[in-house]
Amino acid sequence: MSSLTTKANPVAALQNRDAYSAIEAMKGQLMAALPTHLAQNRDRYARILVTTLRRTPKLMQCDPISLLGSIMQSAQLGLEPGTGQVHLVPFKNQVQMIIGYEGLIELARRAGVVIHPPRIVREGDTFDVDFGNIKNPVVHKPAMNDAPMTHVWCAAVIKDMDPIVEVMSKAQVDAVMRSTQSKGKYGPWKDHYESMAGKTCIRRLAKYLPKNAEMLIAEKVDGHTLTIDDVMSEPVVEWDGTVEESTNE
Repeated sequence: MSSLTTKANPVAALQNRDAYSAIEAMKGQLMAALPTHLAQNRDRYARILVTTLRRTPKLMQCDPISLLGSIMQSAQLGLEPGTGQVHLVPFKNQVQMIIGYEGLIELARRAGVVIHPPRIVREGDTFDVDFGNIKNPVVHKPAMNDAPMTHVWCAAVIKDMDPIVEVMSKAQVDAVMRSTQSKGKYGPWKDHYESMAGKTCIRRLAKYLPKNAEMLIAEKVDGHTLTIDDVMSEPVVEWDGTVEESTNE
């Protein structure tokens, strides 16, 4: 367990590969940015950030400004790094914030929309789509195998409305993948293809859903390199706590 000084410079701390001092130094801004449901347990959020930096050492080798920007934006959106909600990904010398499909589902939930997790359709599955059937447009009975993917689909439920469904073929997903910077050769598309396929389907579905401010921000910043100036809009507040080293998160 270690207590950190409150006047440390976060950029200098990151340059010195000191995750604890970096988080401690910017804790005021972080806590001001956190939404209420996370600010109530701010020590836990700080430990999650420190654990994320320790688990991915390359983050500490990137431009510290881009890392701090991604950390601040994650806090403002109320998403937890390393949980499937948001990923901090080192790319060359920069850090990119990648929102996972779990993060999109969480943001939609706050807007009053229930998005069911995306489903992968595989060869051999029973799968049929009839958008003329408003109440039940999709029939999907998995064959419970590990055959190649053919489609991905997801659905959203809004109070007093019929389900909203989006279906994408693998060819459509691959077209989106090829339009990205990595083109599927590295990063999440290479390492977590099916999760990215699910996220792509949710993002397409989101076009038809009501959005809150957080979802609009997420659409803008997802997959980009950010700096502190890009996201710093909240006043600095004092936090008397300290970040404690923990390996249990």
